[in-house]
Amino acid sequence: MKGPIDLALVWHFHQPDYTDPRTGAPAMPWTRLHALKDYADMAAHVARHPGVRVTFNVVPTLLDQLVRLADGSAPPDPFLALATKPAEELTPEERTFVVGHFFSLNRDRMAGDLRRYEELAALRGHAAPNAVGGAEVARFDDQALRDLQVLFHVAWSGSLLQADPVVARLRRKGRGFDESEKAELFAVHRAFLADVIPRWRRLADDGRVELSVSPYYHPILPLLCDTASALESVPDLPLPSSSFRHPEDASLQLERAMTRFEALFGRRAAGGWPSEGAISEAALARLAEAGYGWAASDEDLLFASLGSVFPADRATADAQRAALLYRPWRHGEGPVLLFRDHDLSDRIGFAYSGRPPAEAARDFADRLRRIRESLPDDGLRRVVTVILDGENAWEHYPDHATPFFDAFYGTLAEDPGVRTVTASEAAAPADASPLPQVTAGSWIYRSLATWIGHAEKNRGWELLAAARDAVEAARGPLAWDEPAWRAILAAEGSDWFWWYGDDHPTEYGAEFDLGFREKLRVAYTAAGLAAPASLDEPVKGAGLQTASRPSGPVTARIDGRVSDYFEWLAAGRVRVVHGAMHAATRLARDLWFGSDDDALYVRLDPFEPGSFDGADVRIRVPSGQAVEAAETALDRILEMRIPLAGLGGAARFAVEIKNAAGAVQRVPADGFIDVVVPDRFDWSA
Repeated sequence: MKGPIDLALVWHFHQPDYTDPRTGAPAMPWTRLHALKDYADMAAHVARHPGVRVTFNVVPTLLDQLVRLADGSAPPDPFLALATKPAEELTPEERTFVVGHFFSLNRDRMAGDLRRYEELAALRGHAAPNAVGGAEVARFDDQALRDLQVLFHVAWSGSLLQADPVVARLRRKGRGFDESEKAELFAVHRAFLADVIPRWRRLADDGRVELSVSPYYHPILPLLCDTASALESVPDLPLPSSSFRHPEDASLQLERAMTRFEALFGRRAAGGWPSEGAISEAALARLAEAGYGWAASDEDLLFASLGSVFPADRATADAQRAALLYRPWRHGEGPVLLFRDHDLSDRIGFAYSGRPPAEAARDFADRLRRIRESLPDDGLRRVVTVILDGENAWEHYPDHATPFFDAFYGTLAEDPGVRTVTASEAAAPADASPLPQVTAGSWIYRSLATWIGHAEKNRGWELLAAARDAVEAARGPLAWDEPAWRAILAAEGSDWFWWYGDDHPTEYGAEFDLGFREKLRVAYTAAGLAAPASLDEPVKGAGLQTASRPSGPVTARIDGRVSDYFEWLAAGRVRVVHGAMHAATRLARDLWFGSDDDALYVRLDPFEPGSFDGADVRIRVPSGQAVEAAETALDRILEMRIPLAGLGGAARFAVEIKNAAGAVQRVPADGFIDVVVPDRFDWSA
């Protein structure tokens, strides 16, 4: 009789550093929302099933954000700021944001029983979040907006919170909420967030879970060591024009992750999941030096490293695959390596959400049983490793996946042929087989092409390389306590590059793009350097989303007033974005622009009377230079005339406004406005 097979379940908890360096607030809400729905709940699922042991892998950038949510030191993220504001006090722009973005969830799974929420969704229609306009917003009165503020956050409340008396009462009521009820909800949320990390630590202290750690800002370690490592799996992959080769950055990301982990949990981690399961021989050496006893990646990378080619016969191929996969490995003196079963991991991540929980659990157990039966009785230690995202999958499961986990963990605990173990137990050095070589790659397609090779991804690496070189020249060698270096390390995170390119569409691509470039901008300014104008150009996509082009020549009288109906009629217009994802400084409401044969004319409408009093307004061109206006007048509006010759050949511009208090607003927030001169007008348009 074969003994039980070991099963190592590793749930990976990860969010990038969303902190807006301008405000200190999270620029996006996903850490807070997943904390309400998933992080504490994942601990509760384990606590209900004492016969099961698992590993929680955490990323320090997530831990930092959870700490700030717990102690209240973080300003509210944009969603929370607008949710807590009285509905009747929301500005038109804020109402547009709430209607546009407060449906960002899986409605069928998370809000299917909230009838009022479905009514509000029908009221809003099918416009994309950033395409919601006045017609949709006009359908929402103050009560509808307040109901939306509440129900969005009720829907994001996980199973633990659903059992809270306040949340349960609001869910039953379903509509017609008042501001006091809304305040009750967010008070419950604040208290709940403070217990996420303590829950994890209590389970770890009781030996129920192992806690492990990824590199600090979740960078792709092989690419930090050398961007050319991407060629090992894809030899003809286009690389950035600037090479990036800084293994010292990889080491610091690993060392400081261990330090932060120990400060929060009272012990060093035994190992961890390298960001995106990305490994290379150079990265493994750095992991070992930082004290990682184990690391993990995907089965495809194991087979690529072994040069394995399996026969066409399915049964023979499965047997050979199983004999290689279900054991720990080790390359040289590096950490012991676990390679995840891709199919089993993906079944939990993507397939089982559509099946009844008991049926899904039986299917998983049956597959483990067949694996155990197929393995040779050769005396080797056998371990099946399953690793996947521990947060995003559950929004596709009914009831936040609670019924699934009860069936899943319950079935595993009762199966005598399965023994759940932690990753450290699975990665015993004495049981590891030698791995002669390691091909650089990740859990996705056994390559690194998800983070490099596309023109946008490569542009991100070029901007990062230039910023790093500039910081080193200004501030000296890499140092954790130097703010400029911390900004560089934060910009090395994998998420920024994940969302570049066309392989992962998202409605929040512009926000991720801006977040990346803001990290680099802070690196320059913290080093005492001027940020280059290249950081004003979006990497993600192209073009100005909020601008209309001039329809004909414009010649304005510079007097600070709209002197004539036709004066600005043909001008182009930039609607200044005041959405909650953008800077809070509100000085301008609209920018109008146009030109004649001699000059560019710019008009700025104030957000409110007096917004421009004492302000410094400059015209910026892509070189970063400021261009002087020949005429300027401020009355009800601000008007400027800039000779075309003074633009120095530039065909693009932006406006920078700095008020007397030092607050700065740039129009547009990203990129530049194209100057259209009369001989370029298409009169047939």
